[in-house]
Amino acid sequence: MNKILLADTSQTRRRALSAVLSQSGYVVTAVATLAEAFDTLQRSQLGHASLDAVVLGWPEYSDGLVEDVFGLLHSERFEHLAVLIMADSSNANAVNWRMSRPRTALTLWSEYLEAPNAVGQLLRPNANIKPVLSSHDEQIRILLVDDSATVRAGYSRLLQKHGYHVDVAESVGEGWKKVSRQSYDIAIIDYLMPEQNGTALITLIRNDPATQHILTATITGTYSDAVISESLACGALECLFKSESRDLLLARIASVARTINDRKAIDNERRRLQGILSSVGEGVYGVDAEGIIQFINPAALDLLGYQDGNELIGHSAFDAFHYADENGMPMQRAASQLQQCYASGSEMSALQTRFWTSAKRGVLVECNVHPLRMDAEQNGSVVAFRDVSARRALEDELRWQAEHDSLTKLFNRGWFEAQLEQECNRVRRTGQSAMLLFIDLDRFKYINDTAGHVAGDRLLLEVSQRLKSRLRGSDYLARMGGDEFAVLLTNVGASDLMSLADGFRRVLTATPFTYGGKSYRITLSIGCAKIDDTAWSPGDAMAHADIACHMAKRSGRNQCQMYSAETGRLAAIDEDLGWSVRLEDALRTNRFVLCYQPIVPLKG
Repeated sequence: MNKILLADTSQTRRRALSAVLSQSGYVVTAVATLAEAFDTLQRSQLGHASLDAVVLGWPEYSDGLVEDVFGLLHSERFEHLAVLIMADSSNANAVNWRMSRPRTALTLWSEYLEAPNAVGQLLRPNANIKPVLSSHDEQIRILLVDDSATVRAGYSRLLQKHGYHVDVAESVGEGWKKVSRQSYDIAIIDYLMPEQNGTALITLIRNDPATQHILTATITGTYSDAVISESLACGALECLFKSESRDLLLARIASVARTINDRKAIDNERRRLQGILSSVGEGVYGVDAEGIIQFINPAALDLLGYQDGNELIGHSAFDAFHYADENGMPMQRAASQLQQCYASGSEMSALQTRFWTSAKRGVLVECNVHPLRMDAEQNGSVVAFRDVSARRALEDELRWQAEHDSLTKLFNRGWFEAQLEQECNRVRRTGQSAMLLFIDLDRFKYINDTAGHVAGDRLLLEVSQRLKSRLRGSDYLARMGGDEFAVLLTNVGASDLMSLADGFRRVLTATPFTYGGKSYRITLSIGCAKIDDTAWSPGDAMAHADIACHMAKRSGRNQCQMYSAETGRLAAIDEDLGWSVRLEDALRTNRFVLCYQPIVPLKG
């Protein structure tokens, strides 16, 4: 089995991807950090571990360790490894790295179920599928029963020359012993023999369950309506004549052989389908047009809590397990989508509903309904279903992670920008007003550097909780990254703008932040941008709020600043650039002057 190293910082993602890879037959070693991945790769190079592939979550930021791991995989020592990159989006850096390295693929986390196939293609890029021989290629086994040694020898040579396997017997008794002990497809029996006519053996073969699968034919020296009628009445499929041409006899035997092969093909397909139904992990059941269960596989019985298929076969599927909605409320038969599919013979894919087990426990399932047609006529439906409770929970978890900040549990930038776009559209449509606040903590780096990163994380958590306490039911709060937060206030009046914004500032500055026995005064700068029906785009709103926040910091911090056209972005940037030019010029022309006030002891 192929061994895979999986590295990603998210425990949920590691668990989900490990499960799907393991189910596909891979041996997975999962680690949480790139440092562990680097050590594992180094050990594999020294012979302590063997790896066939590496699956890496694309990191959100780059540092020295990231460069070490990806550089190692790009080196000649590891170019033989298959590498699959998992990313949240088609990140340009991830795509470029994937294009620069052979045996590398990129898959989105939203399509993580495709990861086993992607790894398989990297490991076996030139794998060929071997053809499967059909039952028509099997050699037909014939028993020839005739009391004439000459006839037995002549027909045996003829049939063997044309690819048949032939055994012979000289009487009904010997023929019966042979068919009782060995397996044959066709028995060609002489009609007229000294002890018993051939029809006696045909009757024995037809009446025994162990041999009734053998197709029989009589062979006779002369044409007789009575012989033909008796032979066919006993169960013979053909009546051959020793006087007819060899080509005609071979053609008639070939016709019987085709019937054998067709029947074998049908039997093999039936056994194959039964094997699939028995071994497939999904539940499968079949119903007629009225929804009465005709067959059901073991997986379906297990999912539904039944021991024996006879408990369900012959009963209505609706009455047995899909009689209620997802909330457990009984519904009318006509309201059931599955029951409608049974009746109409329509096809349906990925229908999510709830099945109810024998213990009345609801199981969330995904169903695929396929109409079953025979001879172009509707003959019921086949339903394949699987328990998707775990998948639904995992999808909800992955969706939550994609929309939230992992530290503060607030919404993240991507989700907030989508809400901002919707709010801008709503404002243009309704004529109402909204306000965007861009919040930046003052001197956060000082606390982070002096008290440590743990203190910085605790401060961000406390800030997020204090900001949430000021939200109305219709407002939105998100962490934009680092020590920056954003608030979207909907449906605000013109007179409320600055008081609403300053309320967020006051709730944070009212109480100091305490950590490790020390207290730190929290201040913040807030940039405000009003959103009205002047058709601002979300990008403009974010830029204006950011500029206003910058102006608040430049004006002394711990205050709110409203963006206006008079003090807009260009003026602020021009002023910053002006200071930059003046400082550079002063450095070049040595125009800095040292000003200081001496400090001397009062005594001495």
